[in-house]
Amino acid sequence: MGIRCAGRIVAETQNGHRITHQYNAYGNRTAMESSLGAKLQHTYNEWGECVRTEVNQQAQAQTQAQTTTPIALWQASYGYNRMGWEVARFLQGDVVQR
Repeated sequence: MGIRCAGRIVAETQNGHRITHQYNAYGNRTAMESSLGAKLQHTYNEWGECVRTEVNQQAQAQTQAQTTTPIALWQASYGYNRMGWEVARFLQGDVVQR
């Protein structure tokens, strides 16, 4: 397991599979990627609130070049009140959690 000075995990390995983590300057995790091809990305607003999460899977494109391209599996966005509390989650299929 790789840990930075600030205590943030940057890499972990179990049973030969590796997961890496990336953080922004404020310490928020912005990406997590596995050696199996899954990639999770977080987007934050100016107050440090996570406003969007997207999960992609690396997949072999069915082209002559046989390139690997990301395929969006799911995404979510989040709503906050004036106090900064998460008050809503907007998921695929017009699902809203309040």
